[in-house]
Amino acid sequence: MKSTVMRSKLTGSLEMGSLVMEPMVMGSIMTDKITRVLHVITTLDRGGAETFLTRLLKRMDRTAFPSAVICLSDGGVLAQNIRQMGIPLLMAGIRKGRTSSSPVSSASSSSPSSPDFNTSPASAYSASCTDIFSPVSGLLRMILFAGRFKPHVIQTWMYHADLAGTLLASTLSPLKKGPALAWNIRQSSLEPSVNSSSSLYAARICSALSSLCPDAIISCSGIGAMNHARFGYDSSKMILLSNGFDCGEFNSHNQNRRKVRAELGLSQHDFVMGFLARWDPNKDHHTLLQAMAKLMKKVVHENAAEQNLVKAEPTPGTAVQTPGTAVHTPKLVLAGRGMNSSNIVLTKMLQQTGTLENVILLDEVASPASILDAMDCYVSSSRFEGFPNSLGEAMTASLPCIATQAGDSALLLGETGICLPPSDPERLSAAMHRIFSMSGEKRRIMGSSARRRILDCFSMKRVAATYSTVYADLAWRARARGWTGD
Repeated sequence: MKSTVMRSKLTGSLEMGSLVMEPMVMGSIMTDKITRVLHVITTLDRGGAETFLTRLLKRMDRTAFPSAVICLSDGGVLAQNIRQMGIPLLMAGIRKGRTSSSPVSSASSSSPSSPDFNTSPASAYSASCTDIFSPVSGLLRMILFAGRFKPHVIQTWMYHADLAGTLLASTLSPLKKGPALAWNIRQSSLEPSVNSSSSLYAARICSALSSLCPDAIISCSGIGAMNHARFGYDSSKMILLSNGFDCGEFNSHNQNRRKVRAELGLSQHDFVMGFLARWDPNKDHHTLLQAMAKLMKKVVHENAAEQNLVKAEPTPGTAVQTPGTAVHTPKLVLAGRGMNSSNIVLTKMLQQTGTLENVILLDEVASPASILDAMDCYVSSSRFEGFPNSLGEAMTASLPCIATQAGDSALLLGETGICLPPSDPERLSAAMHRIFSMSGEKRRIMGSSARRRILDCFSMKRVAATYSTVYADLAWRARARGWTGD
């Protein structure tokens, strides 16, 4: 059976910030052929690209699209997730990875038992290593691993993996005669303030190779595609594929609310807001804490005014509060790598804004779904974003959401939440107060509309189907030029 997949071509005036998506037929797809996809990723620490890859692997049809993964680093908390799926995994050890743990365990799910890789058909080429290998040794291991897997498509994730995957593809066969190569852009900005010097160096090399080496360049965000085209990437090869969200993973917002709140020391009556983001200037926690301080002051004044009114007019029932408009003290949960009391700059920021007693720091958490269960509202204060995973997760969890106009946040949020300019604590505080003052019913309606938007437009099932179509087309192109993978 044959079908076609539409590829998006970047056209228009990039200088004016416009982005026009022009449909372009990529080619015919032989849907009855098996397509082996080898993913190459820089790390398997908990991050946007890494988390999305694990979700994609979980949703892909493994019969039609057998997958394997090469990680350039020597470790990562998500490596076990991939192993538990029975997917071959090589830790090449070229780059040193981080290790992390969560102060709050998942309150909603238990991990499946690990499969026996000794009896798995994949055991012949499944490998892992925790030692640090030299780049040469790591590359040799990658070549051996890929040679045994025989991929039709090599999908790389992030700049260093793009370069490593390009080199790997060239060792399997002469350029443009071997497996199809697809890069995956996960960054929206190429500003030096946002990226490490090594990442920028790798991106510059990629931009120079972009017209020659990859068959496709996938971007998860429109702003990311536009900025990389400005940087010199070949825009004719770009395909926009948004991230997706597992609606089953974030199925019930209230299911574990009481348990998680108890673990965090929160009252069942507290109004809890949250932001799941690593410690990074681009996440702009400072603006969020300034907004939180303003909200706290406003709530204190409202509480005092209401108490004075009750004393002046002790009418029966005056002190009874309607659902969602309670005068409870607002709380803010901040979770992500580096969000802990050992962060001296963050601690000082909390003290200066007077929010220390109202903010809970959780560092990196193993289960975002369990933390979202404890929240009444989600707030993203980012100055720069690509395609914001944590915002999408909060929407999937049926939370009313506030986000800044960073990256594709407005596109993701649509008309379901509040979107405002970044770095504006006054407006952010006003938006937070607006949600705080809503009735519980209005917040539920707002959260339900957010989840419906995810289900309709950004479900992981829909996104995995789109990736499958792209991979099938790329494999068809690899076969058309003589690469069978056999």
